Amino acid sequence: MNDTTIIGPGGEILDPQGPQPGGMGVQTINHGQAAAEAAAQTLVKARFQMALMRPRNILQARSKILDACKRPGFAESAIYRKPVSKKDGVQQYVEGPSIRFAEEAIRSLGNIDIRQQVTFEDDEKRVVTVTVMDLENNVAWPTDVAVIKRVERSFVKEGQKVYSTRKNSYNKNVYLVDASEDEILTKQQAMVSKALRTAALRVVPGDILEEALVQIKDTLTKKDQADPKAAVKKIVDAFSSLGVGVVELEKFLDHSLETVSPNEIQVLRGVFTSIKDGDSNWHDVLAAELDGRKPKDKAGVTQPGEGQQERPAAEATSGSPAEKAKAKAKTQSQQMGDAKMPGTLDLE
Repeated sequence: MNDTTIIGPGGEILDPQGPQPGGMGVQTINHGQAAAEAAAQTLVKARFQMALMRPRNILQARSKILDACKRPGFAESAIYRKPVSKKDGVQQYVEGPSIRFAEEAIRSLGNIDIRQQVTFEDDEKRVVTVTVMDLENNVAWPTDVAVIKRVERSFVKEGQKVYSTRKNSYNKNVYLVDASEDEILTKQQAMVSKALRTAALRVVPGDILEEALVQIKDTLTKKDQADPKAAVKKIVDAFSSLGVGVVELEKFLDHSLETVSPNEIQVLRGVFTSIKDGDSNWHDVLAAELDGRKPKDKAGVTQPGEGQQERPAAEATSGSPAEKAKAKAKTQSQQMGDAKMPGTLDLE
């Protein structure tokens, strides 16, 4: 059965396999495409009608979002943190609601239509249009996502076409080759999810969004204070699923996990969410943290950089109060020995 119908200038139906008249007035109708478009229009109209019949209650939506933020399991993956730059030697992070939070907000608000459609595709890329529409206000936020169908690999399989070659930071060859269908699909899903998050958060009222972020941090703080060791174990297990071990985490923190602070736990949790959402990767996060970090001596004391004076022993000591007092007394004794009383002679 042929799904295409050709209509001539006079309205007559022509044989698709026969000779076709030239000139204006010839129409080609694809029944499969027409049926799909009709079904999509019918679905959108039905959703608009339901939105008019059951408008959202913004206070009820706020309660649902805040109730979700009070659940520790949800709060752990509701905020991402991504390194951006350093200020005065301290790594700065940008943080925001994660993809999981955006999905929960969409469910709580309701009357939101989400669509994704492939609008262009060739051998190099696939363009997907992601649209989030507020059905009550008839406002839409479309975003085009370009999915590149090629990936970089450190080795080439037999028969695989190489498009370009470059040297990586280890001075080894990296080859640009065609991605597999699974790799393309995985990349597409990650990019679509990020585009969905950006558009969906525009629907959430700003005051509710800020209130939700405060509630998330409060939930996590209480949970970590109740059982810090369990929080650390969960962080270690989470990063282990990404192939990041304890040694790498301690290198990132610049100290042992046994002395991790509540703030550092939240930073690690946010970094994990950022990696999981595809906003960053561990290699870049660790490199950004180590960049410009001052080396330590064998005792684990940070050495001063160029142009900086070494701190007195009393300031550099990080031991017990008795050790600090002893070091301070030693420093004062050295300073008194170096100072000469007026009128005295140096006999040495």
